[in-house]
Amino acid sequence: MRQLNGVTAHQCMDNCTADGACLNVEYDPGSTAVIETTTEITTLAETTPKITTLAETTPEITTLAESTPVITTLAETTPEITTFADTTSKANWLLAECSSDSQCTDTNTRCFVNQCMCIQGFYYSVSSKACIETCSSLDNTYLHYVSSYLKDYNLRIRDGVTLQQCLDDCNADGACLVVEYFTNSNQCNVQHVTAREDPKKWTESQLGWNFYQRNCQ
Repeated sequence: MRQLNGVTAHQCMDNCTADGACLNVEYDPGSTAVIETTTEITTLAETTPKITTLAETTPEITTLAESTPVITTLAETTPEITTFADTTSKANWLLAECSSDSQCTDTNTRCFVNQCMCIQGFYYSVSSKACIETCSSLDNTYLHYVSSYLKDYNLRIRDGVTLQQCLDDCNADGACLVVEYFTNSNQCNVQHVTAREDPKKWTESQLGWNFYQRNCQ
């Protein structure tokens, strides 16, 4: 810092101008002029550190479409009511869909598990395509009555056999009229009596039991 005495304000400013290091002048008209020589201060523009603001990234949420577990509902399966007769010997009314006995109009027929059948104990005649009371010549085909059996008339009982083995056993016996087959244990019952001979022993709605009455030629 320099002090100049007895100078005018204009002279004071000229001195500062001539001094490359002079930054400012203080001038007091009644006193001494002061010329401040301050080392140049380079003021760097305040540099705010660059803040890179990353766009807020919301983690991608993959919303899987709500999947309702596939529930496979198996339709209640009523064992197939089968005639082992070939199609040419099957009457049009046999196994026709029904909901009441009145819809099965042929003689000695009934609606059994929603299908027209011979009344249990009557023979289905392959030749006449009718339900008859007696039979003189048995056929090796059968009508199947699901979930049914005839109590107390078992002539032979075999365990652990297939249905076909059971039917073959009956076919080999000229007097065999009925086969009962219990699917839960593969039990085979052979009978020489039909439900018509003792209708009080006829039992329906017995799950696992299958009643096969032999047809007539």
